[in-house]
Amino acid sequence: MSLLQLQLHELVLIGEEYFRSVEFETLKEVLQEESAVISLGGGAPISKEAQDCIASSGSIIVFLDVSLATAAPRVGFNRDRPLLLGNPRAQWQSLSDQRRPIYEKLATQSIKVDDMTVDEVIAVIESNLP
Repeated sequence: MSLLQLQLHELVLIGEEYFRSVEFETLKEVLQEESAVISLGGGAPISKEAQDCIASSGSIIVFLDVSLATAAPRVGFNRDRPLLLGNPRAQWQSLSDQRRPIYEKLATQSIKVDDMTVDEVIAVIESNLP
């Protein structure tokens, strides 16, 4: 079975280290595409290798900045999010505090999306394209 066919909670069973290695190889592949929109999971750009790969790609990198209050209903703080087990809100905040500086460093554009529709976010991104 392909990793792409697994549910998030099933990925934990194969181990985060293996998952992250496959994720990184996939990231390297998709960054070679001439024209693509790539939506990364929150942990994808965290390793130094991934950051270097993203930074050197020459791609436009958009950080969609979302607050905990807006993210909570979207992601659902449940057992299907293994990195949020225990106290989901505290875990999310901790992950956000650790990851935000990386997202901000890599981003060529940041958008606060809390009060925006998908179409509005797309319009802002498109208006900033070269």
